[in-house]
Amino acid sequence: MSEQLSLPGMAESSAPLEDLFFALLPDSEAKFLITKTANEFSEEQGLRGKLVDEARYHVTALFVGDVGMFGKTAIQSMSQAASAVASTTDTFRLEFNRIDGFGARGRLSPLALHHQHENPAFSNLAQRLHKELLRKGIRPKKGPSSKLHLTLCYRETFVEATPITPIGWQVTELVLIKSLLGKGQHVQLGRWPLRMTGEGTLRSSHP
Repeated sequence: MSEQLSLPGMAESSAPLEDLFFALLPDSEAKFLITKTANEFSEEQGLRGKLVDEARYHVTALFVGDVGMFGKTAIQSMSQAASAVASTTDTFRLEFNRIDGFGARGRLSPLALHHQHENPAFSNLAQRLHKELLRKGIRPKKGPSSKLHLTLCYRETFVEATPITPIGWQVTELVLIKSLLGKGQHVQLGRWPLRMTGEGTLRSSHP
């Protein structure tokens, strides 16, 4: 892993909450297009609110849980699981073609990028990672992600699905992130490259 955690078995009550999750991160070109699309959409719809910082754009593949529930050995096991899955997963393309809110109306509704179809490569990665963690005795707080989305901001206004010019990028690595809740900060704890193949780097999951 790129950074070692010095964690006790359980977090102290006074310690800030910190969540762990595995994610896929957009490249610089995709970040630019995401921000441009979100700003233009917000202006057109008259929406207010600050966008998520570009440094925190991500697609969650698997939410693991509170850092305080895991010690050093568990973190090392997560690293091993991620390495095993990433090294046997071909690079693939993620793509979004709509922007909308999700969740219940009348509540704070995340504005996010979506695709109307599932991405088999993404779902397979998330499922394999979940199984590998279970095999190593680690039980994530949530199951593998299947609903592909990238959160842009949180607003009180619910937004209906609206088509956009597709935005996507080639996924080349899996990243373990520690989120410092309430601080708006993400710390990358490890990065594992996906398997590069000639066919995998060119093929899109959504022709």
